[in-house]
This record gives sequence, C-alpha cells and structure tokens, in this order.
Amino acid sequence: MNCKKNIDWTRAIPVQRMVVVVGEAATDLESYASDELVKYLRLLFDINISKEHGRNLAKGSVHQPAIILGTPQSNPLLVELLARDSVPFDEETPGGDGYIIRSATCCKNQNVILIGGSNENGVLYGVYEFLQLYGIRFYSTGDVLPDNPNPFSLPVLDFREKPYFRIRGLNNFLNMDVIDYTKKQPADYPFKEPYMDYGFVQWNDYARFFDQMAKLRFNYIHFGLNYIYLPGHDFIPQYWHFEYKGLGTVKEGLPGSTSILRQAMAYAKKRGFTVAVGIDLTNVPPEIRDNFGELSDKDTPDWRDVTDPVLQEMERMKVRTLRETFPDADYLLVWSGEAPAACGNSDCVSFIDKYRDAYGIDYDSLRKGGYHLTGYERFEHVALLNESLLKHPEFLTSLQPAHLGFGATGMTSLYPFLDQILPSDMIVLTNFSHSDWALPDRIDDAVPGFTGSYDRIFNTAIGFDMIQDYPQGGVIPARLGFIKAIQHGFDGFHAGYWRLCGYEHLASYISMASWNPMMTEEDFFRDFVTNFYGVHGKGIDYLVKAYFLLEDHSCLLNLPYGTYGPHLRDSIHKEYIRPILEKYGDRFDYQKNPYSYSSKEAMEQVLALFQSASRFVNSEGGRKRIKAHISNELRRIIADEELMYSFFQKAESLKTEFAATEHAEDKKEVSVQFEQALHAAMDSRNSQHRGWWPSISRYLHDYGTEILGKLGEEMSDNVVGD
Repeated sequence: MNCKKNIDWTRAIPVQRMVVVVGEAATDLESYASDELVKYLRLLFDINISKEHGRNLAKGSVHQPAIILGTPQSNPLLVELLARDSVPFDEETPGGDGYIIRSATCCKNQNVILIGGSNENGVLYGVYEFLQLYGIRFYSTGDVLPDNPNPFSLPVLDFREKPYFRIRGLNNFLNMDVIDYTKKQPADYPFKEPYMDYGFVQWNDYARFFDQMAKLRFNYIHFGLNYIYLPGHDFIPQYWHFEYKGLGTVKEGLPGSTSILRQAMAYAKKRGFTVAVGIDLTNVPPEIRDNFGELSDKDTPDWRDVTDPVLQEMERMKVRTLRETFPDADYLLVWSGEAPAACGNSDCVSFIDKYRDAYGIDYDSLRKGGYHLTGYERFEHVALLNESLLKHPEFLTSLQPAHLGFGATGMTSLYPFLDQILPSDMIVLTNFSHSDWALPDRIDDAVPGFTGSYDRIFNTAIGFDMIQDYPQGGVIPARLGFIKAIQHGFDGFHAGYWRLCGYEHLASYISMASWNPMMTEEDFFRDFVTNFYGVHGKGIDYLVKAYFLLEDHSCLLNLPYGTYGPHLRDSIHKEYIRPILEKYGDRFDYQKNPYSYSSKEAMEQVLALFQSASRFVNSEGGRKRIKAHISNELRRIIADEELMYSFFQKAESLKTEFAATEHAEDKKEVSVQFEQALHAAMDSRNSQHRGWWPSISRYLHDYGTEILGKLGEEMSDNVVGD
C-alpha cells in the first residue's frame, strides 16, 4: 500500500506554545525541513514556536507539545516512539522518499506529532504534507495561504505515503531560456514566471524554481547544453555556453552563465534533487564545425559518418568536458536529438547495415509488430553511442561518481536492442512526445522493449509545444499514461513545460499523480479550483466544468496542429480520445477538414464560466488569479481565434471559388485574394500568439499550394519561423 491517510480533527488539541525537534545527526536537508515547518507555522499562527535537538527532548527537559522529525539514522527518538506503537520505520518502510506522520505521546504525556522519512527527502516531503493540513497549498508559480486560518491545534494523525515513481522531474524544455512565446503579463499578476519577461534567467530565478519544485515533491532535474535550431533563425545558443576542450569556447549567451549553472546544480542538490546535464550526440555548434580544420591538428571528420574516429573522439570529449565542467552532476546525458545525422557515404551505410544484422534490427518486422516508428528513428545515433562511449569501459570508469545516461528520442523500435548494450548503472529517458495527449499511446509502443535493469524514465510534456499560449488541458491523458507507466514498471518520469503561468493545474496534477495516480480527474479539479482560486459553492462547479472544457479543447487542438496531429488522428479508437470526438460530433469533422474546430467558442465558454465563478471567491489572492486568467489568457486568445477562424473561412470560400473557376485570369485573381487574406492574418502577429502559425502552415501544405503554387509551398515551410 503506497498511501494511508487518517485524520481526526474532533480530537485535536489547541496549542499556543510548541517545539520542533530535529535529530542530533540531522542532515542539512532535514534542518532545512525543520526551518520550513517553523517558517510557515509562524506565517499562519500566533504561536510561540522554537527548535530543539533530540537529546533535550529525550531527557524530558522540554515540557510542551512537539513535532519530532527525522530519519531512522538521524533521530533515534523517532524510531523509539514509533516502535512503541509497533509501527515499522526504516529505510524500506515506508520506502524511498516516503514518510510517516503520526500522533503520539512522549516525555510526561506530551502530545507530539512524528514526521519520519525513510530518507532525508521523505522528511522534507512529510513536512510539506503536514503543512497542507492547515490549508497551505504549493504550486509551480508560488504558494497559496489561507486568509483566515483557525487557531492552531494538533489533530490525531496516522499517515503513511510513498511515491509510485522513484524519479520525478519537471523542467522547462529550453531550461528557462531566453525564448519567450507570450512576452507580456499584467503588472498585477500574482505569480511571476521564473524565466519570462526577464530575458536570461538569473541565479535567484533558479533558487526560487527549485524551492517550489521541492514543495511539489519533485526530485530530478536535467539541463540540456545544446545549440537549438529555430526556423528562420539558424542555430542559436541556449542560455549557457559549452567549452569544447582544445577547440575554443562557444559564444556565451550570458557572461558567467556556466558559473550560474554550477550554482543552480549545487542548489538543486541541497533541495534533494538528482541532477543530470547533457548534450545531443553529433550536436556541434557552427563555429566549431565550420572551422574545425583551423582549430585542431586532426583531420576534419565526416560529420555524417559514425565510423569516423575523430567524430567518435569528439563525443568522448564532450562527455568528458561535461564531467569536468559540472562536477555536481549525478548523470551525464547524451541524447539522440531531433536532428540526427544520417550516414553520408557508402562505407558508413555498409557499416550500419552490418550493425543492424549483428543485433537483429529489422525495421520491416518491427513495423509489422506494431511499433510506432517516428521521424527520428535513427539507428546511426545508437551505433555512435555504442562505438564512441559504451565500448570504452575505461572511459566510463573515468566519469565516476557520475554515471552515463541516454535520452532515446522517438526510438521505441530500438528498445530491445538498447537492452542488449546499455549498462545497468545508466539512466535512460525515452522522449515519447512533445504533446501530453500522445503519452498513453507511446507508452504502449514501448512495452515490447525497454526492459533492461537500468533506470527507465519516460519523458513527456505539460501541454503541447505548438500551442503554448493556450490554457491547456492534459490531465486526462496524463492520468492514463501514469497508470500505464506504473503497470509497465517505469522508474520515473520527466515532464517538460513551455511555461508555468496558466499551467499551474498541470504541474500540480503530475506532482499529485506520481504519489496517487488513482485520483480521478473530477476529484483533482475540485481540489485544485477550491484551493488555488479560493472558490466555494457553485463557483467550484463552474470552474470544474471550465477545466473539463479545456481538456476537450486541448485534445481537439492537438489533432490538426503539428507533427503529432496525424498520430493522434489515427488513435481515435483509444479510450481517452474517442469520447471527446463523439461529444463534438459534426462540429469537429477532422477527417473532412481538421481546421473546422475553432477555439473561439470553447474559450468564450471557459471565459463565461470563469466570470461566473468570480462571484464565489472570498480571497483577494483568488480574485487576482481568476482576473489574470480572464485578462491575460482568455480574452486575448478569443481575439486571436477570431482572426484565425476568419482566415480559414475566407480561405475555404476562395478554395471553392478557385476550383469552380475555369479561366486563368480568374484563377489568378482568386490567388491574389488568397495571398492577401494570408498576409492580413500574418500581419496580426503582434499578439505573439504562436498557436495558430503551425495550423496555417499545415493548411497551406494541404490546400494552399494548389492556389498559390510554389509560393504556397515555400510559405508552408517558412511561415512558423518568419
């Protein structure tokens, strides 16, 4: 049993003076947990609270109620008091990151609360769970405290909880980078994004982010050190630079960025996080790649040939540099990136063919076996991983105490092969999708393989990367995906987000679901809207309905947009998509016209529900949060949707007119009108609303080339990055 929670407020004892007791051998994280407990209790209550060490209470020198916390190693008094009630408590019970919260008596019948963690993380998480009993809630963008708490008292408690996933991560896809898709927030927004409106993030942004993630009981973080490619912008550096030993330093995004990142990693570890840092295989920035002959005394490698010994040495150099530059990292990740190099010569092709034969990789058989093969399905990356890194045990030993990790982007068909070559002390992440709505399907795809003894993590998303500006759903597929992942024995997850403001419910859900995945969507939404917005009565029903509408809306937007649309449209038989499509019926005929669904209607309904709910909010903070969602999200998106849908309506009319017109001059006139309508839509881009640009691009690809000819083809390729 992972969770037991019994609480009796009818037997609660009023308390005006108390002590928090930590063990003599308390770690820094346990001491921090006790400081957090004292800080929040003082914020809420007018009580006299102090902090003591276990030896004082054991001697009976403290004659007042107490909260005693620690681990089996740090606080023997905790073990003694739990054993007196026949409650097992050790490293295995309740288990890693788990905790016990229990009422007891001690030292001349003092009333005490015991908060015991199987490890130091469990102590911290137990403290945050205890604080939530008094109405405090922790979210990705900040804390919400009750306005008028009742006088402090100690209820009768018997809690025991441990997570279903041992590894739990949440981070921005671009590492809280310079890229900002929303640009503006109202000045009175109660929570600020850690990375938005500031350009590059600063040290205090990282510290604040990790503090909040610890409160949400996440314990894993990874940082990517890649050059990334954006359409229309060529390669741009991410937040920090990366030094290529012996070849010079890549241009920094910010002076001192490596120092800031080292600080961030050290701080994350102080908050109980496992830290990974990594880079893509074959990812070499232009200033190194294009000038290699001048920078090195070695021959310029064939960047498209995984057999090239210089390229293989480059991979070892990159990982070695990661180890030297970031000594606090627990894992050094190498990713099979989104732009993998393919074999560019006959020798490499022959080598890869022999490699496949040696390990029994048959793509045709895999496809027939039901594997979903993606556009990033490249055997060359795995071969490079094996040849340059895994076949060099002395190199792997030199990385210790850090371990190597591998990120398998879209390589579900290769998991059986990976099981044969990956060492047991690795961490392996599989990047299922940039859309949470694809998660359940992709977990099913991975089941036939990916069964090695290494730590297995699935990498997914909060929201969808083509519609970052929308308030999004995703609780429905996340719940199903998490349950499937537990059934198939995954060790953990890492969820990437594009933004935090407006996505608090999604971060909150995956935090809670990693400990209690059986919680229903209805129960979660009721808990969330009650505590985040402070609504009551009918206001709860209004907002629950609004969030379920966002679930429908997010699913329907995923279908026509971006690279994941076709995969999802092929999955309508799945239990989590079919009911939504059936509900909307003819209003969303994705087979005839995937652009027939307009967000405007859904957003207007959500706006009306938020406005109705605002009448049932008592707290000033709750009113601000509802106002922010109404003004910063819903009204702006409704205006954007009016522009988008008007373009599609005009385009559909012109498409019909074009097909019915026989004369060349008339067809040319229709083409001119189509182009004018398109540019009018694109000129409205001052809203910086990214969501519908992929849809326009896809529309041009599907229909526009017939009307605009080569111009339409070019625009379908470039409109997103223009």
